[in-house]
Order: sequence, then C-alpha cells, then structure tokens
Amino acid sequence: MSTSEFDALSAARKLEGAGAGRQLAEAIAGAVRDARVGLVTSDEFRAGLAKLRAELRSDFYRALWMQAGIIIAGVGALLTLFQFVP
Repeated sequence: MSTSEFDALSAARKLEGAGAGRQLAEAIAGAVRDARVGLVTSDEFRAGLAKLRAELRSDFYRALWMQAGIIIAGVGALLTLFQFVP
C-alpha cells in the first residue's frame, strides 16, 4: 500500500475557491505538504514492527538461556557445597 502524493497547488486552489485568501490557502497547503513529509507508510510501519519484534524475541531468548545457565550453575554449586554429588 503506497501513499498518494499531495497536490499542494490543487489544495490551495480549493481553499481559495472556498473563500480563503490566496496567502492563507498557500500557507495551509504548504503546511499540510510539509507535515506529510515525515509520515511513515503502512509498509514501512509493518517492516519496522517486524524488525522490532525479531529484536525483542532475540533478546528474550538470550535472557532465557542466561537464566537457565545461572540456575544450572547454582544447583551445581549447591550440590557440590553440600556434597550430594557422588
């Protein structure tokens, strides 16, 4: 899905036709055009979310493996400390 281009000239003419002065119409159309420059398209948004999800999943599994390692090391240390290991 792509975004359509904003036609500032057409918008300014419509505003003039609705009774806005030429300078006001041009200013409004220019402000809307400038505001659209920073907008993200749906495809870009979805791609960004997919990337973020992959990064979060990676961090989650890394933390899970670290916790499992700590638990195993702790149990091993306790068994050695209390000499339950044959």
